[in-house]
Amino acid sequence: MKKITSIFAAVMLFCTVAFASVGFAADPSASFTMDVMSKYVDRGMEMSDDSVVVQPEAKAGFGDLSFGVWGNLDSNNAWDATESEDWTFNEMNLTASLIHDFGGAKAGIGFIHYSYDVDNPFVADTSEVFGLFGLNTVLNPTFTVYRDVDALETWYLNLGVSQSFVVTGDATLDLATSAGYIVDEDDIFGYDGFNEGLVTAGLTIPFGECLSFKPMVGYSFPLTDDADAFIKAGSISGESEYVFGGASVVYAF
Repeated sequence: MKKITSIFAAVMLFCTVAFASVGFAADPSASFTMDVMSKYVDRGMEMSDDSVVVQPEAKAGFGDLSFGVWGNLDSNNAWDATESEDWTFNEMNLTASLIHDFGGAKAGIGFIHYSYDVDNPFVADTSEVFGLFGLNTVLNPTFTVYRDVDALETWYLNLGVSQSFVVTGDATLDLATSAGYIVDEDDIFGYDGFNEGLVTAGLTIPFGECLSFKPMVGYSFPLTDDADAFIKAGSISGESEYVFGGASVVYAF
């Protein structure tokens, strides 16, 4: 846990310094996000239990290229056998991506490294490459394919749609839904097929040009009986359906 905390702090500092040092480059951008959620749900599995999770993220972008670091801070690290009530960093993800917007569509590739400090038979430190394709049209459909290149021989496919509606002024109502599909070449998960569905609704409330506040609520659920058994086995609560909520503060420039 100390190792994850130290690496997270170092990478956060690196992203900040890297952005500042290349501030003269064409189309630079950066964002800092702080999510506070009632649950951490990842691909259908509940990764927290009876706790609050705080999830900071820092991104630096240079044209189509972006780098990011994301962490999960759990108020009750229940993956620990002692179920310590200490605030603990138990996950950190590093991401690099190259995504281009063609006007009517977008496409890109990327890499994600996942570092965990949890005791879960379906979770291990690993890395993925991914490719995505999306349309900039009604419902903004996006199809993303992830391939594990480290711990597992698996593919994960995700199809999502989303739409935002102006509520008043610059504030928007943001609706989204997605479905995940697992291809398990190692037979570690025990099945191939649809995994989880996710439905979310939120608001984006801007404060000036750079700052915004985003409350949201979500519902995650299994799409098949096989997915139900798999998600229950991998979730800390032993459940497979979750309603959760929270809010984000985003500073982007």
